[in-house]
Amino acid sequence: RMLASAHGTLRDLLKNPQLNGLLGGISTVTLGDDLAKKTAVERKRNVSKTLSERASAPTFEVVVEVCRGEPHKWRVVHDVAAAVDDILKGEQYRAQTRTRDPKTGRVFCELTYH
Repeated sequence: RMLASAHGTLRDLLKNPQLNGLLGGISTVTLGDDLAKKTAVERKRNVSKTLSERASAPTFEVVVEVCRGEPHKWRVVHDVAAAVDDILKGEQYRAQTRTRDPKTGRVFCELTYH
């Protein structure tokens, strides 16, 4: 098991060149004309000859993101690799948002997309 602390959201960490290696890193791939057009149609975007992809497996399988300014709320990303892939595709990633009632200590969970 490994524990680590980094400040920011999952998206922020992915944008940080010094820390995104923890999430598998980012590599840029150049596409041929046909594949670029096909990818643009699939992703509902303009045609681009380059594509960002996760370079390797993330160091962590699970990430817990504490919500800024909300000490009783946090998000658990159970599949970091899939979340990073979704972000790089311009899509939302799946997480479990947990909220703790400070009076009772009960924790409520819901599936959310970010």
